[in-house]
Amino acid sequence: MYRYAIISAVLITYIFYSMAATKMVSFCIIVSPFVFLGLGSLIDTVVNFLASRIRHAKFVLIFCPIILVVVGFFVLNIPRIQNNHTDRKPNHDSKRSVELREMEFIQKLKNRLGKEKYVVFNANVRLNGHIPIMFYTDYIAYNFIPSETQIARIAAKKYKIAILDNDKLPGYIKNKKDLIKIKM
Repeated sequence: MYRYAIISAVLITYIFYSMAATKMVSFCIIVSPFVFLGLGSLIDTVVNFLASRIRHAKFVLIFCPIILVVVGFFVLNIPRIQNNHTDRKPNHDSKRSVELREMEFIQKLKNRLGKEKYVVFNANVRLNGHIPIMFYTDYIAYNFIPSETQIARIAAKKYKIAILDNDKLPGYIKNKKDLIKIKM
């Protein structure tokens, strides 16, 4: 009975936030305790299975902690976690200046684009920088450079396109006159 309750809570949360038009990045934190309980249950099942197959009790007492430490060592990659989930980068410790640049970019967008329907691309002033743009403006924002087919689909839906020009844009975007390119 508990399995069904836990599994349904995880599924309902993911289905709801997948269907809802939300700007919440970390909605999965709500169900993370259930996911960690499931992971712990899986590890416990594997340890119990190995303990039933191994006849020497001392070997099991030594083997289980070693396995947990080895798995933890390979899973925990602090530089990768720091790089992917924080604003702190090596040799760059000024979060405030990044926030100011981001707000400056958002203000430039508001001044230049007005109240028309726009999709903003390459909005990567900082980690997940496209999300504050959607909070502070009515524009749709993405943190990647669009392909030619994506540009055509957006234009077909009567949206205008703006892109952050960081001097690394591909040729098919540089040559398009109807795309608004915004420098930082």
